[in-house]
Amino acid sequence: MSKSEKITTIWAYPWDIVDAGPGRAASEIAQTGLSSISLASTYHAFDMLRPHGMGSRLLKVGSSAAYYPFNPASFSDGQLEPNRSNLVTGKQWSECSSAAQEAGLQVVAWTIFLHNSYLAGNHPEYAQITCTGDRLDHQLCPMQPQVRKYALSLAADICSASDVDVLECEGLSFGGFGHTHYHPKIGLDLGNGGRFLFSLCFCSACTVEAEAANIDVVAIRAKALEATEAIFESGEPNQEKPDDLIAADPELAAFARMRDASVTGLVRSVADVAQKPVRILAMGDRHTTALDISKIAKFVDAVEYLCYSADPERLRCTIVAAEEETGSAAKVGVGLQAYPPASPNAATLGKSVEVARICGAGLISFYNYGIMPKRNLSWIAQSLGSAR
Repeated sequence: MSKSEKITTIWAYPWDIVDAGPGRAASEIAQTGLSSISLASTYHAFDMLRPHGMGSRLLKVGSSAAYYPFNPASFSDGQLEPNRSNLVTGKQWSECSSAAQEAGLQVVAWTIFLHNSYLAGNHPEYAQITCTGDRLDHQLCPMQPQVRKYALSLAADICSASDVDVLECEGLSFGGFGHTHYHPKIGLDLGNGGRFLFSLCFCSACTVEAEAANIDVVAIRAKALEATEAIFESGEPNQEKPDDLIAADPELAAFARMRDASVTGLVRSVADVAQKPVRILAMGDRHTTALDISKIAKFVDAVEYLCYSADPERLRCTIVAAEEETGSAAKVGVGLQAYPPASPNAATLGKSVEVARICGAGLISFYNYGIMPKRNLSWIAQSLGSAR
């Protein structure tokens, strides 16, 4: 597979590129046949095992942070500003991106937007609130005006740099219960319906918007709370499909449409201010995130789906469904895990790439430079070569 046939990229953290040496890392990545590098510009807290890292092989960062050289003035008209990382400087991030471009790679700014425990924790008034009244201190609510202003400022600031070719958006939506800052301790299964209802946001902005649209948000919250408490009391999951719950309740249906419209509008605004190609990661449940891909796909360049599986038929089915959702296989991005268990060997990874090629996916992304053993770069090279 040549670069002209498919866009290919590898997700990478700037600290790993700095450790390896920006020039050396960029050269190694370019030699695999990849056409770009998806370099984290902002990221959430993490605890990482680094098989080929320099110094400590365990790296722990306890706060969401910005790694690219952000300009504080870009955020002066709002109340939210990124937390500057003390792990990698903005200058070092730029050295990584410049080295990538010099090696012939495009630079994709891999950006985490609203899954941000630093901002949600320090500004709880902008965090999502569940039906039980609990704040999700790892998740900003996209309905909040200040949060929307932050997202637009972040996109515009990142894309103002000449060393950024593409903006990749992760977490540009509602978030749900389960994907938190800390190690979750959960002793019961909420079920598909339960997770959806418990993940609905009832913060001040969501409540005001619902009331303005003549939606009975008090009744919706009461029903969600009743269903959630029933799960807590019985220990039995609510396995109703979110689609069925929405179809059975006109008020909930109106509330869901409002959420969808809010996220769709935010993504569109981000795409407008970026003035560069924009991709969005389709992660999480459709209704929990309020990502209406059929609408969003119209104004983004690619929608990426994580396909971490060793089963080629499962991968094929995901791509086929994604093509129907986006309206074009060329807009489908396939995220592949370049290490076990999804890729236990080079042959399995090669088969996954072949399936993506045959299905016509326009983008193939590999996860992740710093997490996988160094030898797996050769697996990527082989997989790209095997698809020629």
